[in-house]
Amino acid sequence: MQNFLEKLDDLADIKNENALARMLERVAFIFMILMFVSAPHSIAATQIAWLTGMFAWFIR
Repeated sequence: MQNFLEKLDDLADIKNENALARMLERVAFIFMILMFVSAPHSIAATQIAWLTGMFAWFIR
C-alpha cells in the first residue's frame, strides 16, 4: 500500500509535509480522475465526484 501511495504522490506531484494535507490532496486527485472516467457515462457520478473532490480541496 505504501508503494501505491508513493506512486500516486509522484503522479499528482504531492510534496506536503503535513499528513492531513497530503491525504486530502490524494483524495482530491483520485476524485478528479474518477470524474474524468465517469463523465461519458453518468452525469450524476460526474457531479458527485466533482463535488467530493472540490470539498476535499477546499478543506485542504
